[in-house]
Amino acid sequence: MKFFTLIFTLVIITGCKKNNKNPEPTPEPDCNCDRVVQVSYFTSIGNCSGTSSGTYGFGPVVTINDCSEIQINGNWNECEGDAPPVVGECFNH
Repeated sequence: MKFFTLIFTLVIITGCKKNNKNPEPTPEPDCNCDRVVQVSYFTSIGNCSGTSSGTYGFGPVVTINDCSEIQINGNWNECEGDAPPVVGECFNH
C-alpha cells in the first residue's frame, strides 16, 4: 500500500510542473481605428461629375472598433474621396 501511495505522489508531483515559457505579448489595440472586417466593391460606368466617361468604385463596408467592440455598417465611395477599403486596415467613416 505504501508503494502505491509513493508512486501516486510521484505522479502528482511530476505532473504539476510549471510552464516557464514566456507568452508573446499581445499588441495594444488602436482605439482610434475602425478595422475593416468586410468590404464589397462595385464599379459604376461614368465618372463622379455625371459624364459617361470613366468608372468609379463604391460599396458597403463593415468595420469594428477593437476597443469598444462597436460594429459599423457603412458605405464607401471613390466620388467622396474614399480609397477602396482593405480588410484588416483602418477606415474612417
